Amino acid sequence: MEQKNFFNISKGNVLISGSYVYGDKDTFEDEAFSNELAKNLIKNGLKVITGYGLCVDPAVVSGAYDIAKAMAFNTSDCLESYSFPRVHNEE
Repeated sequence: MEQKNFFNISKGNVLISGSYVYGDKDTFEDEAFSNELAKNLIKNGLKVITGYGLCVDPAVVSGAYDIAKAMAFNTSDCLESYSFPRVHNEE
């Protein structure tokens, strides 16, 4: 039976996900960091995968779209985005 190396599947992909409360004192810096991180990873030939966490991932997607447009990349070649369900508490 052929043995597969599953670590090669993710080679060249970077997962960026997370969340924070919007309005914290460092919100602007956190968004700028996430945005620039995505841009630099893509510039260096890596594909960004994101899960749409609160506040972090929209900045990642924005950075990926910006660099894809600037470098004339097909967005789907440098970004994969997966929606993550959110539960809203109704009180």
